[in-house]
Amino acid sequence: MGWFGTAGDGAGDPARHVVTVRGAENGRTVGAGFVLGGDTVLTCAHVVNAALDRPLLEARTPALDEVVVEIADDAGGARRFFARVAHWIAPRAPGGGPVPPEAGEWLGDLAVLRVDGPPGGLPPGPRLTGMAAGQQVVAWHGSAEAATYARLTVHEPVGARAYLDGAPTGMAVGPGYSGGPLWCGAEHAVVGLVVAHFMPPRRPDNGAPLPYSPQHLVRRSWGVPWQRVQDELRPLGLLGGAAPTSPDPDDPALLLLTEAIEDIFPSPSSRVAGAQRLARSCGVGSGSAVTPPTPEEFATFLLTHPRALAALAGNLRRSAPQEADRVLAAGGCPAFPNCCPRRSTRPCASTCA
Repeated sequence: MGWFGTAGDGAGDPARHVVTVRGAENGRTVGAGFVLGGDTVLTCAHVVNAALDRPLLEARTPALDEVVVEIADDAGGARRFFARVAHWIAPRAPGGGPVPPEAGEWLGDLAVLRVDGPPGGLPPGPRLTGMAAGQQVVAWHGSAEAATYARLTVHEPVGARAYLDGAPTGMAVGPGYSGGPLWCGAEHAVVGLVVAHFMPPRRPDNGAPLPYSPQHLVRRSWGVPWQRVQDELRPLGLLGGAAPTSPDPDDPALLLLTEAIEDIFPSPSSRVAGAQRLARSCGVGSGSAVTPPTPEEFATFLLTHPRALAALAGNLRRSAPQEADRVLAAGGCPAFPNCCPRRSTRPCASTCA
């Protein structure tokens, strides 16, 4: 998982995936988000509430109020757009209903914004994958300033939330980080989003900070794992084209392509070179230049990316034409129906000739 990325998944500075959410009236940064699809941005519902100057955990869906989002462009700058709430998953208490003011944790709290962006759609969003305990992740303030990165370790990503412990040096998560992507460098992907931070305790009478004690909780935040985001968004029909479905492990095409990759790229160095060339041909990011993808991962990418099968065949056509034909046949390309053992109707990604 993770060697082959998607467009925009991690080549260059991952901080560019941070979408800035600004207040509707004063333009100040209130939180963050990231591009979910062609014209949508995912953030926290309470970030939208902050942008609209509403109570942070207000459950009512905003009407047609506009917020301002700022999205990085390919030229290294950023452009501002207006956005409205397209889907609202209100903050809610674990048992349902409104979140008590004193609560430190809650459920829901997601908002999908429809952005009035450029005609061709927004820049590609990050690759998205599951969160797991022990992952080292990075979060940024909604301003997307590079120096605001906070290094975090994922703990207990169970169900609706995961706890995130910050490094003892560097930036700490605080106001303005909510809704931002949790970037895992090892996966070249976003694995969830920041929701809240456990702030230092204060005096109950006047809200002043208490003197520091080594017993205080230090640099702990919590966020929503991508798996939970999927559970919340899937009933809304938002994830139909967000990620391809992995092939069945017993799919004959997967088995045949795995064998073909093992034969075509017998050494780790040859598989790295072949995988890197394929990634460039498909316009996606690539993983380690030392450790190659496994043959199974290579084959899975061929069956899930819309251009990968034809691109690999094209790369092999001049130097190994028989292997190119073998790849197409194993993948079920209709250009070779008599060669495919399954007589597959799998659509070919592009012209095979």
